[in-house]
Amino acid sequence: GALAPPLPDGSGSGYGSESGSEAGSPATRRVVKALQGLAKACLGVSKSSADALVAAFSSRANIVSIEPSGYCEASGVTLQRFPLSPSERATVREGLLTAAGLYGETQARKLQEFHDYFLALSEGPGGGVTAVVDAPNVAYARQNFEGGQFSYHQVDLVVRSLVEMGHKVLVLMPGKYMQTTVPNHARWNGADRKTVLQHEVTPDERALLEKWEAAGQMFATAQGANDDWYWMMSTVTGEAPPLAVSNDEMRDHRLALLATRPFIRWKATSLARFSFDHQYDAAAIADGSLAAPSLSLSPPRNFGVEVQMSDIGGPRDAPPHAPERVFHIPVFAACEQEAARGRTLASAASTSGTNMDFPGAGAGAPSDAEWEAQEAPEPHASSWLCVRLPA
Repeated sequence: GALAPPLPDGSGSGYGSESGSEAGSPATRRVVKALQGLAKACLGVSKSSADALVAAFSSRANIVSIEPSGYCEASGVTLQRFPLSPSERATVREGLLTAAGLYGETQARKLQEFHDYFLALSEGPGGGVTAVVDAPNVAYARQNFEGGQFSYHQVDLVVRSLVEMGHKVLVLMPGKYMQTTVPNHARWNGADRKTVLQHEVTPDERALLEKWEAAGQMFATAQGANDDWYWMMSTVTGEAPPLAVSNDEMRDHRLALLATRPFIRWKATSLARFSFDHQYDAAAIADGSLAAPSLSLSPPRNFGVEVQMSDIGGPRDAPPHAPERVFHIPVFAACEQEAARGRTLASAASTSGTNMDFPGAGAGAPSDAEWEAQEAPEPHASSWLCVRLPA
């Protein structure tokens, strides 16, 4: 599907309230309460746990597929999407400003100025920016070969694709990559990782910078800043925050911004992932030995991958049928892989509710994402368990 701007705020939990468990027979109420407890403790279950639940619930539970829109044909329910609440967005903004302040008052002031600038854009005529581009993350993707470098052309592929989709784009570019000579943090086997190579910006690369600047599509992040602060700030600014095009997993920040579940929701609703089928090698493309790479952009899902509860049925339905309480539970094929990506499964429920903690990287230093720009699509449920109970 097309990369659409994020939906407006919503703070629904997806798993219902404790008061909702009062409907139905005593046995049903106990089951509903248990499933609500599961929803609060974890985001999904393993395949073996799902099979056990299907056996336990008999005809009231089955494994289903969810359409990209979030619609479940088996139950007729469309799953919800969960953006951050206004208070959660404010928590992230405050955390980012605090982190920037650890590197000096100037860094915090510059980040605040960016927030104010971005907010003014969002409130201006015609609406604000709908997609920001994490330039280093995009530019270094697939550049781990000898001769690899910060690829302005890869950034341009993303910009042009977003513009064709109807987005208003802003490239977040560290100032060090707007000079005549820029650092080259690309790495490959055999490269001296202690030495920072240099790259002389070519005329066609300079033309791209000038094009973005003339179109108002580029913002230079402060010298010495961690540029990730800026794209992260953009995703929590304004009434309709933009998408951020990046494969960054946010591991390189020592920031306890949010509890686990809101943090995962933030990534799931804010980040558009990208991939190139091969690297942009300017020399090989120039001599005709290699075609320009193809770009694939993956928008955020239209629904949250976590346990969700819905009430359906009743006399207002056409045709009317007995009311039901429906639980949709993500089923993860590989618990170890999902947990490693920060997903809290039933087998790791005790870790839910804790703050995310990231190995630190000094501001201004190249982060892991900048060094390697790994392509890391969001994990997803292999299937879903649908449990239908009398309401």
